[in-house]
Amino acid sequence: MNKFFELLKVNISLAMMQININRFTRRKKQSHSSSYMLLFVAVLIMIYMGWIANTLYRSIGQYGLGWLLVAMGLLMVSLFTLTTGIYSVNAVLFESQDLDQLFSYPITPMQILFSKLLALVVENWLVGIVFYLPVLAVYCINVKPDALFYVYAILGFICLPFIPVCLFILLAFFLNIITSGKRAKNTINAIITFGLIFGTFWGIHNLISGYKTSNINSAGLIDGFKNLYPPLGYLTNGIVNHNSGDLLIGLLWNIVPFIALCLVLSFGYKSLWSRSRVVHKARYRKFSFGVQSPFSTLLRKEFSRYFSSVMYILNSSIGMILMTLFTILSGTGGAKIQRLASYFPTDMKILFVLLIFGFTLVISNTTAPSISLEGKSLWIIKSCPIDEGKILLAKMCVHLAVTIPLLIVNCVIAGFTLQLSIANCISLFVICALFAVLSGLTGLIFNLYYHRFDFYSDIQVVKNSSSVLLTTLTMAIIVAAFAGIYRLWQASIILDWFLFGIGFVLAILVTATARFVFTKGKVMFKNLV
Repeated sequence: MNKFFELLKVNISLAMMQININRFTRRKKQSHSSSYMLLFVAVLIMIYMGWIANTLYRSIGQYGLGWLLVAMGLLMVSLFTLTTGIYSVNAVLFESQDLDQLFSYPITPMQILFSKLLALVVENWLVGIVFYLPVLAVYCINVKPDALFYVYAILGFICLPFIPVCLFILLAFFLNIITSGKRAKNTINAIITFGLIFGTFWGIHNLISGYKTSNINSAGLIDGFKNLYPPLGYLTNGIVNHNSGDLLIGLLWNIVPFIALCLVLSFGYKSLWSRSRVVHKARYRKFSFGVQSPFSTLLRKEFSRYFSSVMYILNSSIGMILMTLFTILSGTGGAKIQRLASYFPTDMKILFVLLIFGFTLVISNTTAPSISLEGKSLWIIKSCPIDEGKILLAKMCVHLAVTIPLLIVNCVIAGFTLQLSIANCISLFVICALFAVLSGLTGLIFNLYYHRFDFYSDIQVVKNSSSVLLTTLTMAIIVAAFAGIYRLWQASIILDWFLFGIGFVLAILVTATARFVFTKGKVMFKNLV
């Protein structure tokens, strides 16, 4: 048992490193700067969540439905675990670099599996509290519950991540069973993961859409939660109404499947991990030497790095896939999308499309982790007689190759499905293309300032690094700023001039960031160690 707790402590420490809370680096100034930036982003999110919760309570509190805030907080923790588990669970269980060493120690596979997954749960607690605490605080300030409520709320929060983690444990084992030993392992892994992700969300959507209730009151809604998602419904009723029986049922719903699943899968964990490390013998083919320009070689190297990491592909392409789904569904039975678009005047429907495209482009970025992903091989590219500007340009080209082709296709599709004019389609493409370029340049700038080469898994820099978080936050603020300007002065806005203004501002920002990247950015890259 002592071995298990020591192993758990090590894995928790690694989880803290993964989200930049605990960094072992020689450059303490950079480490502290990354931590401060992470804290700043967390505070902004908490303030925003508190504002949303307070606004919502003012609307529903008068009807006795203030408890929905508790359900909303618990639901956000579950959804956060669900979205991050896509990237985390498989990487932690099968791609961690310490597994070959751990399996050689006198430690059972069950202890290794439990310690890694519990550390992942702890990581979700630390991040999930950013969403849960502001919502719970607003509820407590308005309702002023007794001390027992806080005990129940803490217990519910602690056990909530287990079910989403269970789902992705099954996904991780399934993927590795299918792809073990395959030559195109990464491609198969990415395709199956995308299919299962969208299948899961499609199933959830159909389940919610198909559910109907005639009791639009507190008791009826709680019963609806119990039927739709029992682990959340029973916990909500137990916390809000001090129902110890429902709280116990909710705890069992969340914890028992996790323990049972880990016990069962631990028996085949070591053998499956061993199989996942084996690849087929390469086929013989004639080897020929070729000559390429330095920049072509750089591009080939950058694309090879991109397609070698499933986490990298998933994180940077999910936004463009969501954009494509939006444009297609808006014309094929997309009644809800058409209803949303109806809030905009007919001649300003392009603004609705711009808003959706903008937020999908926010999460479509390959440059924010690209410098960090050089890792310990950074010295190789720095020792080559290549201008640093070309190295940064090659990284930028990968970002544009991921976003621009699909953006062209989606602008054309949106023109048909949402009845946009040719002029509007051209404006949509130009503005979104400028935004994509700005996003790529911003990612490079943040990664030059907040890079990390001490990662042990791609997920640390692709998903959880300071540069990725700051790039996403910055681009989201830009989209929100344009949306806020329209919201404040929509009565006096002239569409053509507003679109021109957006394009003009983005063009200025692109020019300024490009000048920075290819002047000072070159010097910063040259001085990286």
